[in-house]
Amino acid sequence: MQCLFPDASTVPGLGGDTPVTLLTLREQTVIGLSPCAVGFRFFADALYEVTFDCGRDVAALAAFRERLGPPSERSEAGVFWHGERTIVSLNPTARSFGFASRARLPQVHAALLRAVATRGAPSKGW
Repeated sequence: MQCLFPDASTVPGLGGDTPVTLLTLREQTVIGLSPCAVGFRFFADALYEVTFDCGRDVAALAAFRERLGPPSERSEAGVFWHGERTIVSLNPTARSFGFASRARLPQVHAALLRAVATRGAPSKGW
C-alpha cells in the first residue's frame, strides 16, 4: 500500500508475533464528506480493517447511518452492523467507523491481547 500511496503516514508493526501495521490517508473524500482520514490496518500483511474518521460533525454520522441502514446491535461499546463477512462498527465517542473482516478480526484481537499481556499497551495510534 505504501508504494501506491507514498504520502500516506504509517505506524509500524508492533513486532514479535504481532505484525500489525496502520497506514493512513488524510484529506480524503468519502460519501461526500471531507476531509476524512482513511486508515488501513494490516495483520501479517493482510488487510483486516478499514477505518473512516470524517470529523466530529453529526452530519458525518448521519451520512454513514443513511448508507448502512439500521444497525444490528447497539451497546455501550458502540453501534454495529453485522454482515456475512464483515462487521461495521461506529465508535459514538470518536465518531469514527470501521469496516472489519469477521474472519481476521478475532486473530488480530488475540495477538493484541498477547502483546499487551507480555509487553504492555501498544503505542499511541492504536
